[in-house]
Amino acid sequence: MSEFHLQARRFVGPLSAPERDETRLSCSDSWPTLRAEADALVGQGFTVWIFRAGRARRPPHSADELRLVATFVPRRG
Repeated sequence: MSEFHLQARRFVGPLSAPERDETRLSCSDSWPTLRAEADALVGQGFTVWIFRAGRARRPPHSADELRLVATFVPRRG
């Protein structure tokens, strides 16, 4: 499993009739690589969340968990 996981979403239009609803997913062990991808997606209007994989502290002990480490939001206006 990769160390970092990126999730990005761009939603355009009203909730009742969206013009566009896009999602992007990516994984990497390199923070600089994933951060550069996040910056590019934010520039395209996506909101980006980056999670870090780790081991769960509670049972089941073999499960992996994702912890949010960064959120990037495009400028509105």
